[in-house]
Amino acid sequence: IIIGDNVAINNAFSIECSSKVVIKNDVLIGTGCSIIDNDGHNLAIEKRNFGTPKTAPIHIHQNVFLGSNVTILKGVTIGKNSIIGNGSVVTKNIPENVVAAGNPAKFIRNL
Repeated sequence: IIIGDNVAINNAFSIECSSKVVIKNDVLIGTGCSIIDNDGHNLAIEKRNFGTPKTAPIHIHQNVFLGSNVTILKGVTIGKNSIIGNGSVVTKNIPENVVAAGNPAKFIRNL
């Protein structure tokens, strides 16, 4: 886990890191956010209680703003200056300089 300078992390924030999570400088993180870089367990019934889950690194670039209760899943990169709306689940990369929101999070507009 790498956290840059001037990162503001609000209450009830959690990171589950099995590979790599990078949070660059000047990121704002709202209450109740979760960052999870792995699947936690296999979906197959016979493999669910053992083995190594799939992992992929997460990168949150400079000056990103995560609203409250945002969940970021494995393999996601959020581009610099972007905003993720409250309650969003980020399953795919978000480009820089945009607003994205929803479940799954999708492009809303350019900044």
